[in-house]
Amino acid sequence: MKSGAEFIEEIKEFKPLIYCRGKKVEGFLRHPVLRPIINAAKATYDLAMAPENAELMTTISPLTGERCNLLSALFQSRVELVKTVKLRRWWHNTTGTCTAGRCAGTCVANAIYHCTFLLDREYNTECTERRQDMRGGSNVC
Repeated sequence: MKSGAEFIEEIKEFKPLIYCRGKKVEGFLRHPVLRPIINAAKATYDLAMAPENAELMTTISPLTGERCNLLSALFQSRVELVKTVKLRRWWHNTTGTCTAGRCAGTCVANAIYHCTFLLDREYNTECTERRQDMRGGSNVC
Protein backbone atom coordinates (compact mmCIF):
# COMPACT_ATOMS: atom_id res chain seq x y z
CA MET A 1 0.00 0.00 0.00
CA LYS A 2 1.14 3.50 -0.66
CA SER A 3 0.63 6.64 1.37
CA GLY A 4 -0.93 9.85 0.17
CA ALA A 5 2.54 11.41 0.01
CA GLU A 6 3.73 8.56 -2.23
CA PHE A 7 0.70 9.09 -4.46
CA ILE A 8 1.56 12.80 -4.82
CA GLU A 9 5.19 11.96 -5.64
CA GLU A 10 3.98 9.49 -8.28
CA ILE A 11 1.67 11.95 -10.02
CA LYS A 12 4.34 14.67 -10.05
CA GLU A 13 5.84 12.68 -12.93
CA PHE A 14 2.66 13.05 -15.01
CA LYS A 15 2.64 15.54 -17.85
CA PRO A 16 -1.11 15.86 -18.48
CA LEU A 17 -2.67 18.22 -20.99
CA ILE A 18 -5.47 19.80 -18.97
CA TYR A 19 -7.79 22.67 -19.79
CA CYS A 20 -9.95 24.20 -17.08
CA ARG A 21 -12.53 26.86 -17.87
CA GLY A 22 -11.06 27.24 -21.35
CA LYS A 23 -7.48 27.82 -20.21
CA LYS A 24 -4.52 25.47 -20.36
CA VAL A 25 -3.45 24.40 -16.86
CA GLU A 26 0.22 24.73 -15.98
CA GLY A 27 1.20 23.10 -12.69
CA PHE A 28 -1.89 20.96 -12.17
CA LEU A 29 -0.88 20.08 -8.60
CA ARG A 30 -1.24 23.72 -7.56
CA HIS A 31 -4.35 24.61 -9.59
CA PRO A 32 -7.15 25.85 -7.27
CA VAL A 33 -9.89 23.88 -9.05
CA LEU A 34 -7.90 20.65 -9.32
CA ARG A 35 -6.23 20.66 -5.90
CA PRO A 36 -9.36 19.56 -3.95
CA ILE A 37 -9.72 16.57 -6.31
CA ILE A 38 -6.06 15.66 -5.83
CA ASN A 39 -6.44 16.04 -2.05
CA ALA A 40 -9.47 13.71 -2.08
CA ALA A 41 -7.49 11.05 -3.98
CA LYS A 42 -4.54 11.52 -1.59
CA ALA A 43 -6.87 11.01 1.38
CA THR A 44 -8.02 7.62 0.01
CA TYR A 45 -4.46 6.38 0.48
CA ASP A 46 -3.86 7.97 3.89
CA LEU A 47 -7.18 6.91 5.40
CA ALA A 48 -6.67 3.32 4.22
CA MET A 49 -3.37 3.20 6.10
CA ALA A 50 -4.97 4.28 9.39
CA PRO A 51 -5.39 1.19 11.64
CA GLU A 52 -8.95 2.17 12.59
CA ASN A 53 -9.98 2.07 8.90
CA ALA A 54 -8.20 -1.14 7.92
CA GLU A 55 -11.27 -3.39 8.15
CA LEU A 56 -13.34 -1.14 5.90
CA MET A 57 -10.73 0.20 3.48
CA THR A 58 -8.37 -2.74 2.86
CA THR A 59 -8.40 -6.32 1.66
CA ILE A 60 -5.91 -9.04 0.78
CA SER A 61 -4.82 -8.90 -2.86
CA PRO A 62 -5.45 -12.07 -4.87
CA LEU A 63 -2.46 -11.13 -7.04
CA THR A 64 0.16 -10.43 -4.36
CA GLY A 65 -1.24 -11.98 -1.18
CA GLU A 66 -0.55 -8.68 0.60
CA ARG A 67 -2.92 -6.18 2.20
CA CYS A 68 -4.00 -3.50 -0.25
CA ASN A 69 -6.36 -0.57 -0.56
CA LEU A 70 -9.86 -1.80 -1.43
CA LEU A 71 -10.14 1.00 -4.01
CA SER A 72 -7.28 -0.67 -5.93
CA ALA A 73 -8.39 -4.27 -5.52
CA LEU A 74 -9.90 -6.85 -7.81
CA PHE A 75 -13.07 -8.21 -6.24
CA GLN A 76 -12.97 -11.90 -5.40
CA SER A 77 -16.47 -12.28 -4.01
CA ARG A 78 -19.85 -10.65 -3.56
CA VAL A 79 -18.77 -9.89 0.00
CA GLU A 80 -15.95 -7.69 -1.31
CA LEU A 81 -18.29 -5.97 -3.75
CA VAL A 82 -20.71 -5.16 -0.91
CA LYS A 83 -17.77 -4.04 1.24
CA THR A 84 -16.77 -1.63 -1.52
CA VAL A 85 -20.28 -0.17 -1.69
CA LYS A 86 -20.21 0.34 2.08
CA LEU A 87 -16.77 1.94 1.80
CA ARG A 88 -18.01 4.38 -0.82
CA ARG A 89 -21.00 5.33 1.32
CA TRP A 90 -18.74 5.81 4.34
CA TRP A 91 -16.31 7.83 2.23
CA HIS A 92 -18.99 10.17 0.89
CA ASN A 93 -20.49 10.67 4.35
CA THR A 94 -17.08 11.19 5.98
CA THR A 95 -15.48 13.53 3.46
CA GLY A 96 -18.43 15.01 1.59
CA THR A 97 -16.76 14.27 -1.73
CA CYS A 98 -16.11 11.46 -4.17
CA THR A 99 -12.93 9.41 -4.24
CA ALA A 100 -11.54 11.42 -7.16
CA GLY A 101 -12.10 8.79 -9.83
CA ARG A 102 -10.83 5.80 -7.86
CA CYS A 103 -14.33 4.26 -7.80
CA ALA A 104 -14.54 4.35 -11.60
CA GLY A 105 -11.01 3.00 -11.92
CA THR A 106 -11.82 0.07 -9.65
CA CYS A 107 -14.93 -0.73 -11.68
CA VAL A 108 -13.01 -0.63 -14.97
CA ALA A 109 -10.17 -2.80 -13.64
CA ASN A 110 -12.67 -5.38 -12.37
CA ALA A 111 -14.58 -5.40 -15.67
CA ILE A 112 -11.38 -5.95 -17.67
CA TYR A 113 -10.28 -8.71 -15.30
CA HIS A 114 -13.63 -10.49 -15.66
CA CYS A 115 -13.67 -10.13 -19.47
CA THR A 116 -10.14 -11.50 -19.86
CA PHE A 117 -11.05 -14.42 -17.60
CA LEU A 118 -14.06 -15.23 -19.81
CA LEU A 119 -11.98 -14.92 -22.98
CA ASP A 120 -9.38 -17.30 -21.57
CA ARG A 121 -12.02 -19.83 -20.59
CA GLU A 122 -13.87 -19.67 -23.91
CA TYR A 123 -10.95 -19.46 -26.35
CA ASN A 124 -8.06 -20.95 -24.37
CA THR A 125 -6.11 -17.67 -24.53
CA GLU A 126 -3.75 -16.06 -22.00
CA CYS A 127 -5.37 -12.61 -21.82
CA THR A 128 -5.54 -12.55 -18.02
CA GLU A 129 -1.87 -13.40 -17.65
CA ARG A 130 -0.87 -10.78 -20.23
CA ARG A 131 -3.11 -8.19 -18.52
CA GLN A 132 -1.45 -8.93 -15.18
CA ASP A 133 1.96 -8.44 -16.79
CA MET A 134 0.85 -4.98 -17.99
CA ARG A 135 -0.46 -3.77 -14.65
CA GLY A 136 2.72 -1.80 -14.03
CA GLY A 137 3.35 -1.97 -10.34
CA SER A 138 0.97 -1.03 -7.55
CA ASN A 139 -1.91 0.56 -9.45
CA VAL A 140 -4.09 -2.55 -9.23
CA CYS A 141 -3.60 -5.14 -6.51
